[in-house]
Amino acid sequence: MAPLVLTAAEKTAALEMGASDLKFLLQKHGVHEDLQAGLFHVGVRTIPVLATLATTLTELKDIVKDEFGVDAAAGILERVKVANLLVAWEAATSRTKKQSEIEGELQSRNLVKPMASSEYAGMVTAWERRYWQLDEDVIPARSYLEKRAELIEQNDYKAESLTTVITKEQDDPDILVPVWSSSGALQMRKGSQTVEEPRNAEQLRKRLKTLSLGLMFLGLRHSNRGELQNINPQLFEDFVTYLLGEHCYGMLGKTAEGFVVSGPSWSQLLVYEFQVRRKAWYLVQHDNLPFCDALKQAWRDPVVKERYLTTPVALSATNISAKRNWEGGQEWEGGKKPKGSGKGKGKGKGGKGGKSGGKGTKTRPASERLNISSKTPDGKPICYGYNDVNVRCRQKPCRFEHLCGNCFGKHPAYACSPGNRAQGAETQGSGTGSV
Repeated sequence: MAPLVLTAAEKTAALEMGASDLKFLLQKHGVHEDLQAGLFHVGVRTIPVLATLATTLTELKDIVKDEFGVDAAAGILERVKVANLLVAWEAATSRTKKQSEIEGELQSRNLVKPMASSEYAGMVTAWERRYWQLDEDVIPARSYLEKRAELIEQNDYKAESLTTVITKEQDDPDILVPVWSSSGALQMRKGSQTVEEPRNAEQLRKRLKTLSLGLMFLGLRHSNRGELQNINPQLFEDFVTYLLGEHCYGMLGKTAEGFVVSGPSWSQLLVYEFQVRRKAWYLVQHDNLPFCDALKQAWRDPVVKERYLTTPVALSATNISAKRNWEGGQEWEGGKKPKGSGKGKGKGKGGKGGKSGGKGTKTRPASERLNISSKTPDGKPICYGYNDVNVRCRQKPCRFEHLCGNCFGKHPAYACSPGNRAQGAETQGSGTGSV
């Protein structure tokens, strides 16, 4: 049988087929590139397959000679090529045997399988070789990849919380917690590490970038899993653009006069983002879709959007409208001025001498509750929602001044500082409307 000879195009394509850990092993032991391409081309693309390709060194030499045309007896250069492959084969055999034993023990103890440092570095290198160099503040932590890899290998597809997506820079390998095993023995297990949820658009973009890199790394590691293939940086860039665009976070409900009455809160956006990824993994699990296609289908799903974004926003707007009515600087409960309120004696149940008593049920003015001024020095009314950290008015245009109620600067009262107040004289009366 004639030895295998690859064209330049076939060689280039074959070198992309091998798993990252096998590529790293072969490169580490100096296996010739032509031999690597030949092995990948015929289907030897993982370390376990290489380990079982032959049972003895003699058999492997015969395979290399007959199938790839590399004869150790042809000269010293050919002998070195064969020797390098033999060393890599012995390492693969030893690693596969040891790894099988460790995996069996970890599975019996219900522990997460650790990822070798060389394998982790190999995935990062393979990704950077295909795209660009990465900073440590976006590279997924090894502990995070270990957990995701464990779930994927068990075909347990589910969306993780963004609080569990940590980077290499945030990873602390020394976190250990004591646990009781099924046999009753006390063991030390690596503890789970979490970070806070994204607080703004840039943090969300960065967190999803780390999540997407983790999926792409695992796709390079598990090249035989079609659900992890074809994921690229542009996929999650489009996803973030959709989340922060006018159809999600930038979606605003307006009155006929053009005033904004409702819009998604940041916490609601995070709920919707999680449910989109949850739906995507559901499609992967039940419809056998690749994740790249499932994610696109999930964020275009009208049921997911209605249930976890538009309906909660609409209900929230209804509740706010029922509870608040801004009238001359006063905040009334129930959406309207109650009977018997004000300085007049009034009549009926809310009036003086009525059975319900007293002066009515008017709440404190918003200016007193927030401890801010109701108007600017030149008499323009200040927006209380803009100064309230729980409201954060986003109306465009707003009929009230978006200025600080303390120093009248161009920032809300909850962001005011003594330094701002010292400069208040420079900004008094300078407000010209909404921001």
